[in-house]
Amino acid sequence: MTGKKLGLKFQKCSKVMASGAGGSTDPEPEPLSTFDEILLTRFTNPVAFYGGATLLAGVIGFGVYKLVQR
Repeated sequence: MTGKKLGLKFQKCSKVMASGAGGSTDPEPEPLSTFDEILLTRFTNPVAFYGGATLLAGVIGFGVYKLVQR
């Protein structure tokens, strides 16, 4: 509705696909780096991200505690 009110013209996807007017397709995407995968998890699944971060912090904290106790 917004596009029509702005005077934009739309075609149905099936017509564009059939005519080939869509232009070239995007190349295969490059695989994400490990850092990018972690950031993606942070935004798409914050419970898993922060839960994992909390678990890691707990393991490191426990290791430091054990070292100090020696």
